[in-house]
Amino acid sequence: MKKIYSLLVCTCVATLPTFATAQFKLADRPKCSRQAIEMTETPCKANANTTWTDWTSAGTGTLTVSSDFGDFTGMTEYSGDFAGKTVDVRHAVDNDKMVQYRFNGVFNNVSLVVDLDLTTGALKLMPQATGITDLFFGLPLTVADFATCYETISSAESLDMTQEEFQQVVDTYAAYNYYIPELQRFYIYTGYYHEGESDVVALADLSFQMDGATNYIPEIKPVSTFSNETHPQQVSFTFPEETSYMTYLIQAGHYTEAKLQALLKNGGTQLDKSAMVDITSPAVGLNTVIAITYGKESGQPLESSHVEFTYSPDEAQQWKSLGETDVTADILQLISETQPVDYKVQIQQNLTNESLYRLVNPHGATYPENNSADDYDSSVNHYLIFDVSDPEYVKLTPAHVEKVYAAPVYVLSTAQMLTEAGKKDAFVKPYKGTYANGYISFPKNGLALGSTGWNLIQDDLDPEGFYYTNASGTFKIKVPDSGSVNDIYSDDNATPEYFSLQGTRVDNPTPGSIVIQRRGNKVQKIYVK
Repeated sequence: MKKIYSLLVCTCVATLPTFATAQFKLADRPKCSRQAIEMTETPCKANANTTWTDWTSAGTGTLTVSSDFGDFTGMTEYSGDFAGKTVDVRHAVDNDKMVQYRFNGVFNNVSLVVDLDLTTGALKLMPQATGITDLFFGLPLTVADFATCYETISSAESLDMTQEEFQQVVDTYAAYNYYIPELQRFYIYTGYYHEGESDVVALADLSFQMDGATNYIPEIKPVSTFSNETHPQQVSFTFPEETSYMTYLIQAGHYTEAKLQALLKNGGTQLDKSAMVDITSPAVGLNTVIAITYGKESGQPLESSHVEFTYSPDEAQQWKSLGETDVTADILQLISETQPVDYKVQIQQNLTNESLYRLVNPHGATYPENNSADDYDSSVNHYLIFDVSDPEYVKLTPAHVEKVYAAPVYVLSTAQMLTEAGKKDAFVKPYKGTYANGYISFPKNGLALGSTGWNLIQDDLDPEGFYYTNASGTFKIKVPDSGSVNDIYSDDNATPEYFSLQGTRVDNPTPGSIVIQRRGNKVQKIYVK
């Protein structure tokens, strides 16, 4: 599951030259990826003359301080999730738009007070003590939202800006602090500094999630991880009644933040209630379904989820078999922690594009690490498709493997993944697959594994991450000569053998059943009449 608020977390550039050991200049401030809110007026902030009601309890919640704080200061104990924190609230007597929340037990058990503008949802955290002494400088740290921090310790003149430029920066960062009422969640982009200094010690995102809020994360369930032309994919969407509506989008390839941003920016198919959707024309290989819920009160996107599935059409008339070939595989060793394996797999060549080759059921019945039919998905045929049109850059169509794990696992080319992420060719080149001397091969770490549910497989793997595989650099496929192999397959007089979809030999196939037929070295799935 992917939460939309992860988009709203500001990620600091990790290549700052003064990273974690010294202050850095405001002029060198990192870019922020958090989405800003649109404000039609300047957010309210309390002043010394404001009269308040008494503090009353607002409940409990979880305080989250991003890892940036620990990265910058070296004090990692103050980053992370801190549950069970109490919250108090009070209201301005003469301004019904102004509310203050007090988060108790933050950092060294201090209380942080934030001003909330109920009209815009904007937050302001005026400069306050953290109770922390800086590890590197031995000085007390003060915290404020970064917009306030910016205008507190600097000026247009000190930063060689015009007043208009300076105010634009302040307004930009002010828009990164806000409250989403449906989620009961506060976001503040915080800056940390020493009193009297003009530089910032650290930047970090701070959020507070109230307990008992509605869970707006949409639920997406594909009927199967795999589909083909005869078994189209169906996906069910479910979202809470409190949601105004939901949008979804289906895109080729693995999940990326860019795909989520595309859905946020351009919209997708809208659902006003939960539904089952037929996916009729997905791309060959891996596909990602992304869904976003929208709030009734705020009208803004709240949470998102995504799932991946693979479309593996048999396209029997478009491929010819080249027989069994030798494969050295080191794809799944990241998970199984075993040595690379050598075995034989059926290989096919595309009839209209001779640069396309595919392995048939490469992690199915013939895969040496399988002990029984329960170890792999035999519901449909599975293919790994390789494009060798550029011998110095072999492409692999991203696809799930049929090997059964606690969560579906897909494989993709590291070079393609890095290219899609915008990396330059000099960085990508060492990971490219090649086609030479009759072999398709990939270098060390040239393949990657991904999964929406990595945490179901191995506890120390981050959810939704990609991990290098083919650590030995031994993955290779022998590409047979298509002309000589065709002569072998032209013999239709060979005695056929039959197997169930689970790989068990069947002497007398039952009419109406689907079995695997092997005639000579040709293997295909047939319907018994």
